[in-house]
Amino acid sequence: MNGVNRVQIWGHLGHDPELQRTPNGNLFCDLRIATNHSVKHNEEWSSQVTWHRVRVWEQKAERASRLLRKGSPVGIEGYLQTHKWEDDGHTRFRLQVRCREMHIPSPASVNLSNAVPPPLSTVEGESASVSAAVM
Repeated sequence: MNGVNRVQIWGHLGHDPELQRTPNGNLFCDLRIATNHSVKHNEEWSSQVTWHRVRVWEQKAERASRLLRKGSPVGIEGYLQTHKWEDDGHTRFRLQVRCREMHIPSPASVNLSNAVPPPLSTVEGESASVSAAVM
């Protein structure tokens, strides 16, 4: 039986995206997305923030760097990926989301506090896309 590795995140960017290139010339962008959830402690509710690392590649990375800014709402669908490397004799690991699809809601539809996110859209001919409303 094959397992399922699927992640869907709806939140806000913690910093402006920076477009980068690998040594082979591939474009990528690392996003930090904050999500909130409510936690009850001793009859009192509070909001907790969880930060997620997301790697976006090629055309999606270019679009993210043009359309997104710190605080922008964004929806990501992808899968978890683990990176392993050596640093001063210590093995290090990082868990991040590899983006397959990205959704940038139009300003009129933004209300991430209570909603089930709308379905992610894909532009015909692309395996993953950015859909955005232009003001």
